[in-house]
Amino acid sequence: MRKLLAFVFVFVSLYSEFQAQSICGGSSYTIVPTTTITGTPSYTLNPGNFSPNGNGNFVVSPGSTTSYTLLSSSGSATASSVITVTVNPQPSSNPSFTQATCTNSFNAVNLGLTFSPATPPPAYTLSWTPIPANLSSPQQFTTTNLTPGPYSVVVTAGSCSLVIDFTINPQPAPAIYSVIPFGGIYSITCVQQTLELIANNPNNTYTWTGASFLPVQSESISLNATHLGTLSVIGQNTVSGCTKTYTFLLAQNISNPTASLSTNLINITCLQASAPTLTAIATPSINVTHKIYSPQGGTFSATSYTTIYSPGGPGTYTHVIVDDANGCSSQRTFTVATNDNYPTFSVSSLNNFTLGCNTKSVITIDIVGAATTPTAGGPVSYSFVLPGGTVTVPTGTTPLSGTSSNTNVSTPGTWTLIVKDNTNFCETQTQVSVLLKNTPPNIGAIVPNQILDCNVRKVIVEGVSETQGVGYLWNFVPPPGSPNSIASNTISVLINTVAPTTTLINTYTLTITDINNTCKSTSLIPMYQNTFPPTASITSGGSNSSSLTCLTPTIVLTNQSKTSIPANSVFTTNSLVIGYVWEGPSPQEPLQLSSTYTAGTVGMYTLTAKDLNNGCIASGTYSVIDNRRYPEVDAPPAVKKDYTIDCGSNFTTLAPTILPGSGLTYSWSGAGVVGNNDKKTFDVTAPGNYSVVVTNTINGCVTKEVYKAITGSLTAVLGSDVESGYAPLTVNFSNKSYSSLDSSNVFGLWSYGNGSISGITTGTVFVPGPISATVASSAKYTQAGTYTVVMFAKKGACIDTAYKVIKVELPSSLVIPNVFTPNGDGINDLFFLKATNLSSVDMTIVDRWGRIVYELVSESGNIEWDGKNAEGNDAAEGVYFYVIKTTGKDGVTNDKKGTINLYR
Repeated sequence: MRKLLAFVFVFVSLYSEFQAQSICGGSSYTIVPTTTITGTPSYTLNPGNFSPNGNGNFVVSPGSTTSYTLLSSSGSATASSVITVTVNPQPSSNPSFTQATCTNSFNAVNLGLTFSPATPPPAYTLSWTPIPANLSSPQQFTTTNLTPGPYSVVVTAGSCSLVIDFTINPQPAPAIYSVIPFGGIYSITCVQQTLELIANNPNNTYTWTGASFLPVQSESISLNATHLGTLSVIGQNTVSGCTKTYTFLLAQNISNPTASLSTNLINITCLQASAPTLTAIATPSINVTHKIYSPQGGTFSATSYTTIYSPGGPGTYTHVIVDDANGCSSQRTFTVATNDNYPTFSVSSLNNFTLGCNTKSVITIDIVGAATTPTAGGPVSYSFVLPGGTVTVPTGTTPLSGTSSNTNVSTPGTWTLIVKDNTNFCETQTQVSVLLKNTPPNIGAIVPNQILDCNVRKVIVEGVSETQGVGYLWNFVPPPGSPNSIASNTISVLINTVAPTTTLINTYTLTITDINNTCKSTSLIPMYQNTFPPTASITSGGSNSSSLTCLTPTIVLTNQSKTSIPANSVFTTNSLVIGYVWEGPSPQEPLQLSSTYTAGTVGMYTLTAKDLNNGCIASGTYSVIDNRRYPEVDAPPAVKKDYTIDCGSNFTTLAPTILPGSGLTYSWSGAGVVGNNDKKTFDVTAPGNYSVVVTNTINGCVTKEVYKAITGSLTAVLGSDVESGYAPLTVNFSNKSYSSLDSSNVFGLWSYGNGSISGITTGTVFVPGPISATVASSAKYTQAGTYTVVMFAKKGACIDTAYKVIKVELPSSLVIPNVFTPNGDGINDLFFLKATNLSSVDMTIVDRWGRIVYELVSESGNIEWDGKNAEGNDAAEGVYFYVIKTTGKDGVTNDKKGTINLYR
């Protein structure tokens, strides 16, 4: 007994199992027992110094892959399980951000990735939504200059993952404004003693500061000589709070120039041979203008520091010297006297004697109110001397002389206007300077990007001019139904999405017009776009295969995309077309920024290619089909079955249904099988399990199936034409025995239960027994009773026995006595019928007069008459007559009549 217990102990203690589980770092796993032993076990777990418990559940949180041993014990029996908990790296993130500020558009994110456990360093990928423009690999976790907006990053390391959501804020809107008029240094001068400055963006608030006044919160400020010094204005965006400071200098320049005149009095006569002159000399000698105002009107101007002037009529003249730098001036008068009668008049011009551009390139000078002296109303004539003409007293008809008192002027310079008294021939002249101010305005344009692409899809082009008082107009070829011009200093230029391969978006004509002189400057600004989408192309790594097989369970898809930017264009094509995003059918995970993608799932794959030359993207697809056709072994509608080595046979043929019918190899294994046995069917001679490995040589797919060969059985079946009857009974027997596969060659030995046998010759040698309806074996049973017939069936080594029970009964019969003595002595007191196997008896007894004394119907077959009549009285002695009708259980009927002698 002790040896037996020791054996059992050793057996149980060696019983163990191995399990493997995976968790992500930082997670827990509950270990539960899977081995069972009887009794009330106690469980311990190592390593970890866990306290034993009675249920075997232990919560573990390993920091790295650990193998635990769970030991269960009950009495002397023990069982153990080894559970290896694999700890996969769990990503975690502590992101840090740099957001754009009012003064800096730079932004950045560092996802701060760490993994638990940290060693060995795990392989991981990042999937960004959306993808930053400057991302270079699926592992890059620090990036800069992100487009503002929400981001989601999925970090995947093996089976563990982490989702990081964050938002990059847009740069706060700056405070944008300009101070009008433009400039950094302003002056208080003689002509501008008050300076009005305006900040031109109403979306800001403004604060003006200076040492000589308290802060002023207003969009504009009025400054004068009391505010000289360094001043500033701070504009603040009312939404973002961003500020911009503009600092400027306010100075003063009010120095007056001086001038000396060669004389203060000039005498003239109508008969002078030449006109007298006046010389004026200015101080300072530069940036000065001499202006002489005659009594007739108009102004003579000269910009040299010394000028000579010839007065042409009597009156008081005013000489003004102007410092062109500050507008300050000083003046003196001089007098032209005469004793002659000069005609009088005045001159005027709507444009103040100034030529400009376009409609202002011609002005009209009018001589107004010409009159003779001393008596008005005399005839006069008019003359206009072009610039460059000789300053003399003309005689006779002068150029442009006539009766017209005005003329159209398009030539700048000093014009001489003459009115002649046609009676005394005295001429009054005045010199008028016609100024030319046709300088076109300064023109420029700020074009941030002249070539737009998929990265920069819109740009604001701004027209600029240093000339004050200008208007802006953009002209271009518009889309149908749209205006062809915009009156604004800015214009929005967008890429042409309708025609992405068109290189010229439009040619924009910027016209800047000086409102004072209508002079214009134009500039042509062609805007281009590089929006050629790349040609997305995918190949299967050079194998030109798009099928997954068992030999090639994965296909490496390769980015072969190319740029479609024309090589001879102005656009650069020195960058790559990258695999931006790969996407495949589930459960394939997307992959970003990769040249290759491993496809292991049947379906459609999409590559979004991005041309780094212009930021444009295009998609291409690649279909991976399934060529992993496994051999179909006993596939529906075929039914897998066991194969039988039938009784009397020494083999069976394993013949499964296998598709396809060609290109397959077979390897059978099992009892008695040697080698590969490369054939579709296989003969086996012994029962047992046999396996076949079917290999599709075209795609390498393998199917394995197991079949069972079993020993056949014999079922003995004994047939008979009847199973019961009445003696003498003959029964015909038949051998209906069958084996697992058929009923041929079944031998039988018969024992009929009545002492006779058949089907055997000598000893235990079996001979063929009847197996069909045409061959029968019979036995005759002459005595009533129950007989058990036994048939011993044999086929090959199989033996079985069948039994049949035959029931034999006596035939129906009836014995009728002819006398009875119902006297109560207990001897022959009843008329008793001795019946055998009757199913019904109908008896009527009458006396000799024909009266019914007794009648009875019975189904038992055993009836009697006690000698009493129908009234219950003793019948008289004598002879009685009976009629008896019977039916036997064997179906035999009898009608019997006779007499009965009754004695007392």
